[in-house]
Amino acid sequence: MVVWSEGTTSVDPESKSVYPKDINFAIAEGLKPLEGQGWEIVMASLNDPDQGISDERLKTVSDHVRQWAFGPRIALEITSE
Repeated sequence: MVVWSEGTTSVDPESKSVYPKDINFAIAEGLKPLEGQGWEIVMASLNDPDQGISDERLKTVSDHVRQWAFGPRIALEITSE
């Protein structure tokens, strides 16, 4: 499972106070028990190469948590490259 987020807590002090390691880390930590059942939990963000979701990664995962946003405060530009 890929847990993806924008990776914006580093630029938003209010978010950083709630999610010091970003929201995808908090979600991935909650999913850790599934690793014992054979799930692979991978964190990714917009700041990663290929915006965190490379073609290769898409071929190897079956479930995607793409974005859990609660009132996004910035506009995102996601390219198709």
